[in-house]
Amino acid sequence: MNRTTWVDGTIFFLLGALCVWEGHRLAVTADPRTMQQALPPGAYIFGLGVLLILIAAVHVYSYRHEVARIVPLTPELRFLIATIAVLMAGYALALYLVGYVLASILFFAAAFVIFGVKSWLTTTILTVVFVAVCYLVFVKLCGVDFPAGVLLNWG
Repeated sequence: MNRTTWVDGTIFFLLGALCVWEGHRLAVTADPRTMQQALPPGAYIFGLGVLLILIAAVHVYSYRHEVARIVPLTPELRFLIATIAVLMAGYALALYLVGYVLASILFFAAAFVIFGVKSWLTTTILTVVFVAVCYLVFVKLCGVDFPAGVLLNWG
């Protein structure tokens, strides 16, 4: 196994461990009388940390056992990575400006097109399903307040 794989795995593991620690700290120090959400504030960060630790384990395991194949970093792949990074930055800005629903519809539709979904019907169905599932899980089940957007929040 090469050194880069170990460094990548270590970075993911350390970030995951930091998230688990911070999520636990936030959950323990939160005052339950002031909480408006169903889950404590650190639960999402804790879950992200566990996910990062699992990603680190899979990453190191797959390279150690030569399960993963190396994909060359071609100019097309670099362009795709840059495009997705710009799209994600735009999504973060759009969340602030127009809120979750509109920003997510635009983001997921663009992401599906970038990743090669050819049919507009399929893109539309997938976009609506992704936005609706995220909304139902986080807003309705977990009680998370999604951003309404400063441009569309006239109330």
